[in-house]
Amino acid sequence: MEYFNQSKLNQRNTERFVVIFFSLYCANLCISVIRQGWSAWIPSYILLSAFTAWMVFLSRYKTFYTRASITTLLIQISIILYATNMNDLHTVIPTFMVLTVLVAFYGSLKLLWLTLISLFYIVFYHGVVTNTFHLASKETLLSLLPQTGNILCLELILYAWIKKRNQDNEEMYKVIDALIDAEQSKDDFLANVSHEIRTPVNTICGMSEMALREHDMNKLREEVFDIRDAGHNLMSLVSDILDFAQLQQGKMDLEEESYNITSTINDVINTAMARKGNKPIELIVDCNADIPSGLLGDEKKIRRVIMNLVDNAIKFTNEGGILIDISFRKEVYGINLCVSVKDTGIGMSEESLEKLFESFSQVDTRRNRQEGGVGLGLAISRALILKMGGTITVKSRLDKGSVFRFVIPQKVLDEKPIGQLKNRENINVATYFDMEQFDMLAVRDEYSKFILHMAQQLQVKCHVCRNLAELKRREKKMPFSHIFISLEEYQEDEAYFDRLTKHTKVIIVIERYNEKYISNPDIIRLYKPFYMLPVVTILNGNTGNSGGIQMIRPGKFIAPNAHVLIVDDNQMNIRVAEG
Repeated sequence: MEYFNQSKLNQRNTERFVVIFFSLYCANLCISVIRQGWSAWIPSYILLSAFTAWMVFLSRYKTFYTRASITTLLIQISIILYATNMNDLHTVIPTFMVLTVLVAFYGSLKLLWLTLISLFYIVFYHGVVTNTFHLASKETLLSLLPQTGNILCLELILYAWIKKRNQDNEEMYKVIDALIDAEQSKDDFLANVSHEIRTPVNTICGMSEMALREHDMNKLREEVFDIRDAGHNLMSLVSDILDFAQLQQGKMDLEEESYNITSTINDVINTAMARKGNKPIELIVDCNADIPSGLLGDEKKIRRVIMNLVDNAIKFTNEGGILIDISFRKEVYGINLCVSVKDTGIGMSEESLEKLFESFSQVDTRRNRQEGGVGLGLAISRALILKMGGTITVKSRLDKGSVFRFVIPQKVLDEKPIGQLKNRENINVATYFDMEQFDMLAVRDEYSKFILHMAQQLQVKCHVCRNLAELKRREKKMPFSHIFISLEEYQEDEAYFDRLTKHTKVIIVIERYNEKYISNPDIIRLYKPFYMLPVVTILNGNTGNSGGIQMIRPGKFIAPNAHVLIVDDNQMNIRVAEG
């Protein structure tokens, strides 16, 4: 705002200077005209021109350029009036040059062209209309050309000066606009940070007070869980801010170690399903079965980047689905790990995409405030990917969704693929999923493509059935070893699928909260999302230890016999570690 106020003040000062100088010129011109005994209307008109210029200036008529154009026209008419009534053109030229410089103060190339037109008109009037001088005369040309040349040189110099000044101003305006945007982004960022910090702190303080007054153990546990979740949210926020600061200063180092991508995928899925909650969106994971199981890289940072992208997709997708695609490409140094996250969310405009990864920049601060977070996830993700030698791209359409894709080079320690099947020749799989249960066409297409791709990857016989009648007909001709269905298909004919469990492994892809609708202990529950890693586990004959329930996502790691040395100067931290 200060910048715009200063710019307007400079324009007013320029106008004031030009009008004052023009008024002095008009007063001097009137004295000269009266002394030479010209017609009375000429000084009257000159004074009227000065008065008009002052009225336009004081009334702030329309825009700066409009007022400058009017004043320039008054100046040109006055000089033309003076020049056309003079018998000697040589005495007009110095005055004309001074007024040309005066017009140049406005900084407009278009207005400068008016002075050049006035010059040609004056020369034409004296040389052709009134024949004050003869262009054919050698003496006339020798005396006129140098002065006319001086005026043209002055016009050229002023033209170059104005053009250069305008270019410098334009560059300065761009820098100032960028600084204003950065300042606004920082203000929004600080506002978001204060809001996001205040929320979990309020929760921790409030729930702690409630816990101290609570006597019911069940309610007490719920309140402690809420305190824990609020603490985790606060810790995540502080970690984002600290990590972003380290990345900005170049102090964050890579910690390369051997890892198996399957653990990364499972961790991401567990977190994503918890973040998704009850949102009516499908999470589809298409993972290449041939990815090497032993990789060397910074697994923690890769997991964090994937989680940031998935978390963003969940946050801004209210219906439809999210597709996580994990593949690879062999290279001389190992592989390029390729990960893409596609959603059917709100998407972004072209203008928003340009500033998506900028520091302290958010596409929609109001929406981010509603959804939570401070908007550092994408900036941190991009910085981490670049530090690991990778690249990230994004495609998006407003109200259609977005696709984030990144590629990171990784060294290979073990070529063994993550999806290995035993006795592949004995496996005969059928899938029956009624795609009509998904409202969005894009989700149906992605599910269909994913199932076919997984079957091709695992190189097993797979029969995709469109309805229950087709499944029954095929099952009579050739019994299946495994049948994958969802809860909706199971409820079509529960008795039929219960009978199949006597000789066929029936796997129901299900949400955890819908498990109560299945009473048959022989049916394997495959908790969503439906993806390659648990499918391989089931096809290899591992179905858990209790009641056929597939234990896909393991709980927290515990090591009761481990001995750990912890050094900390904060007694509360020591108590937490002991717990």
